[in-house]
Amino acid sequence: MYEVTRRIQRAAESILENEKLTADLDDAAANVLLDWGVACAEKIAGSTDGLGDSEAEEVISPRLRATRRLMRQVNRWVASGPDIDTEEEAEFLNQIIEQASVIYGDSFIPPADSQLTSFLVRHGELTDDPTQFIADLRELLEKPTDVSLTNQGEDNDQEILNQEIHLEETQQFGSAEPHEPDHSHSDPGGDTASGRVLSVDRL
Repeated sequence: MYEVTRRIQRAAESILENEKLTADLDDAAANVLLDWGVACAEKIAGSTDGLGDSEAEEVISPRLRATRRLMRQVNRWVASGPDIDTEEEAEFLNQIIEQASVIYGDSFIPPADSQLTSFLVRHGELTDDPTQFIADLRELLEKPTDVSLTNQGEDNDQEILNQEIHLEETQQFGSAEPHEPDHSHSDPGGDTASGRVLSVDRL
């Protein structure tokens, strides 16, 4: 346990002591990026519990190197300011995702194309708020929304809307019927306006 604690401390210090990782950021944005980098470093080092020093180094070294590369890319992206073009943004994002896949390992789920596009569109609105930009980027990579669930929710919403429209149309049709219908000509099967409304209510 002592060895893991020592590795975690050393990994975190390697991030905090490297000023080049946040050289172009203001204090607030730098702190957000450092929090992200330190969290990655601590998780990486913490995963080596039970390993010897040489084995632990094989695990830590490439993933910690990827963490530093990711931070440098974020630093450069933010420093590019609002004049950066779409192709450059996409390249930054692709490189960051590549490093994230190394950092997070098998647990990493790449964001869907629609999420990446949405993020790049929003980036134009966050050029004056690098702190929020970095926080949103971290969330995009660590907690990508399940697009399939989102689509399913949209489908359910549409189905409910269709049912409400059908119910409203049926009720309007029923209100046009005479208040005292001629039961002598009614269908024994109950195909009346009230019958149709009831069938909708049972859905």
